[in-house]
Order: sequence, then structure tokens, then C-alpha cells
Amino acid sequence: MSGTRIDVTKVTRELKRLHDRAPELTDQMLGQWAEDLVSEMKQEGVVPRDTGRLRDSHGWDRVKAGLWRLFANTTYAAAVHERHATKGGWFRRVLAEMGPKTLEKTVERIKKEIGT
Repeated sequence: MSGTRIDVTKVTRELKRLHDRAPELTDQMLGQWAEDLVSEMKQEGVVPRDTGRLRDSHGWDRVKAGLWRLFANTTYAAAVHERHATKGGWFRRVLAEMGPKTLEKTVERIKKEIGT
């Protein structure tokens, strides 16, 4: 599953297969993946910053086994995301740029752990 272009559908399908085989391990590693992505978003220069409240509101949580949610918990997060003069679209951009690549690495780590 390596290369310059990530096939997200293939990675997602593989992740579901691995979750069926090793749900606890897969869930744990998906949590780590979510935490890593949120940490990336909180790095200086990625999130527009005035007071730091928006940056600090980013988080992740487990919705159910195999399903994690990334969020920004402020009332104005969506408005800043859509309309910021120089960094508009930053949340989607980080997810689009980092998400598939790091998810592919997570899938490879799960496969290594369960020996497939």
C-alpha cells in the first residue's frame, strides 16, 4: 500500500478487514492516529491563532468501536475555517494532506502487530 498516491478506498477496506480480525488493537491504533492528527493541527502555524482558544479546542473522541471523531469545539470554528483570510480551509487541508498517508501507516502497523 505504499507509493505517492494513496487509495483511500483500499486503505479503508483494509482497515475494516483488520478491525474484524483484531478489533481492540485496531481501535487502539485508530485512537493513536486521531491523536496524532489533532497534534499536527495544533502545531504552530497550522491553525489560525489569535488567542489560542480555537487551537486548544481541537480534540478527538471515540464514537464507537472503529469510529473516531476529530473536532474543534468552539462556536466559531466553522466560520474561521471557511472564512479566514490566509488560512481558510486549514482543517480540511490537514485532514486531506495528512489523513490518508498517516492512516495507511496505521494500517501497516496493525498488520504487522497481528502478523498479516
